[in-house]
Amino acid sequence: MRAGSPSVAALLRSAESLLQPFRRLTEPPLHRLLVIAVALAGCATVAPSDPTLEARTRQTFREQFPRPARLTHRAIITAAGRQFTCDGLLQVAADGNARLAMLAPVGVMAEVRVRPDDVVRTAPSFPQNWAQEHVMAVVRLLCPAAGDWQFRLVDGRPVLTDGQATHVFSADGRQWLEARAGNVRAVPGRVTGPGYEVELRTVGQ
Repeated sequence: MRAGSPSVAALLRSAESLLQPFRRLTEPPLHRLLVIAVALAGCATVAPSDPTLEARTRQTFREQFPRPARLTHRAIITAAGRQFTCDGLLQVAADGNARLAMLAPVGVMAEVRVRPDDVVRTAPSFPQNWAQEHVMAVVRLLCPAAGDWQFRLVDGRPVLTDGQATHVFSADGRQWLEARAGNVRAVPGRVTGPGYEVELRTVGQ
């Protein structure tokens, strides 16, 4: 109980007076339980928000998804029991618009532009619907829009969400752990979705 707060006895007396009209409507044991419950409610405190933790979490978020950025990864894609490898060139502009080009020895397999046009172009041998449904979702998850990201604590961990995607951080806010959007999940170095898995390796490692 906080310093300067009323004593437990005083709270019990106050609760007793509040519940006096209900005395005749309840059995003695139940009446006493109500008195104690009201008294304890007077001792409850709400944990204050931690502006330092929120600021640190947002800083980690900006560092994890910098703008502008130019990243090159080697992607090992497993889907429908098959596996193939390609290089991915991801470019993110300062305004959050993103372009991903998936490159193979034979040339460009697919090109995805997210915001403002949501353009998808694929090579004849690469399924257009797969790129539209899955590659686009991955790019959106790894290139968060500059939206209104709300901060909250979930199971003791900081979370940022815009209502569509959710990013989870370590308890101290210093490490990005994962992101989820619908049935797509991203963790450091790996993205999984319905029926596929993408392993991301920085080129040169």
